[in-house]
Amino acid sequence: MWQAIGASTLGTRHLKTGTPCQDAHGYRVLPQALVAAVADGLGSAAQSQVGSALAVATALTGLEQELPNSAAHPIDAAGWETLLAKTFAAARQALVNQAEAQAHPLSDLATTLMVVVWTAEWLAVGQLGDGAVVVYGQDDTMTTAIPPQRGE
Repeated sequence: MWQAIGASTLGTRHLKTGTPCQDAHGYRVLPQALVAAVADGLGSAAQSQVGSALAVATALTGLEQELPNSAAHPIDAAGWETLLAKTFAAARQALVNQAEAQAHPLSDLATTLMVVVWTAEWLAVGQLGDGAVVVYGQDDTMTTAIPPQRGE
């Protein structure tokens, strides 16, 4: 039922300076849901590419464990809010653990994180940092689920 694609590419600044891509994305197609996560590492943070990849991986793994089937899905907005808060807390804790393990400050792993869970009944979206989530509908219209906090 679900189809998903994803891609990341180096920006012009990264190409000019030879720095790695600091973005990460991923998705999991579950029996009754599509879950996706996108993170944009802070360019000035020394290990932001590690932070963004870890945040995405942790969010997706946590959601996959929490949503094994439709019976496990939250039934109301408060339930989705709780699940997304738990997901973001787990991602942050993974970053804390990584920073401690590498003896780096947590700020070296700085990243944004956006998470989307789409079921037949719900579109649940959470965001920390800048970015936007846009949904392309069956009627060929685009809707902003979460607008950018700043910029375009």
